[in-house]
Amino acid sequence: MVSRIGSGSGPQPVNATYDSAPISNERVVVEVQPVKESVQQPSADEQHELTKMEAKKLTEGMNNFLESVNVQLRFKYHDKLNEYYVTIVDSKTDEVVREIPPKKLLDMHAAMKDFIGLLVDHKI
Repeated sequence: MVSRIGSGSGPQPVNATYDSAPISNERVVVEVQPVKESVQQPSADEQHELTKMEAKKLTEGMNNFLESVNVQLRFKYHDKLNEYYVTIVDSKTDEVVREIPPKKLLDMHAAMKDFIGLLVDHKI
């Protein structure tokens, strides 16, 4: 039983029946098409690597932005992996606040590469 709100003289029941409605269980499938994902190749502009001057300019811009919170970005080179990682340093105390990715993780990765090199002579 459902009543209407605001009818004035109290709730009035609303009767509804579903016996007269036709029920159709038939479903027709016309055509099934597979979903395709389009993979776009990066353009020549997206494959552009940063030059040393561009990287320095971007770093200086980020450091200027971060001066308000007294931190600096520093890029450090990991000798064993031949890759750079970022350290966030407190500019007042020269204390490392965060490393991205953590240096311990990079050291573990380098140690695993050395260990795999002992087991496998060369890549196929």
